[in-house]
Amino acid sequence: MVEQDLAVEGVRLYTVGDRLASVGEQEIRWHNPTTADVQSTSYVETLSTESVWPDSRHIFFGDKSVFWGWYDSELSRINIMRAQINGEPEALVIFELEGEQTGLVVDEHEGMVVIGFASSVPPKGIGITRVFLMDTSTSDSFTELPVGQFIPSAQPDAGGGLQLLVMP
Repeated sequence: MVEQDLAVEGVRLYTVGDRLASVGEQEIRWHNPTTADVQSTSYVETLSTESVWPDSRHIFFGDKSVFWGWYDSELSRINIMRAQINGEPEALVIFELEGEQTGLVVDEHEGMVVIGFASSVPPKGIGITRVFLMDTSTSDSFTELPVGQFIPSAQPDAGGGLQLLVMP
């Protein structure tokens, strides 16, 4: 999830696999990695400033996909959305919010997708209080991991993310 040095005026480019991606109001643009020219654009209804949960800064760029949370107000749940290179956006998984969850982090690396939900943890601050993990090569469902200690959560503007070490 590294921002590229290649610049396009007014656009932030992110590495997703061997491509570059940028996000606009209700669209994901896939760019040529050497010229930054737009190669394709996907319209995504759930990727508007108002619909990304908890706010539009919470869009995550993984190894092969772009992720965001979409709040379904009718059912009070969060849909974790995924758009893959040259693929249609899809709801990857749906979660019920628990307690006062206020934030979301998603990361993808070498076939593993990790999702963390943040809550206020007095007196320490904002921390990850729920963690889910999926190995996309062997499963299509998430496993909840116990959170036995305080895991601080960085703000998205600070490159907020979540790293886990999974032991065999």
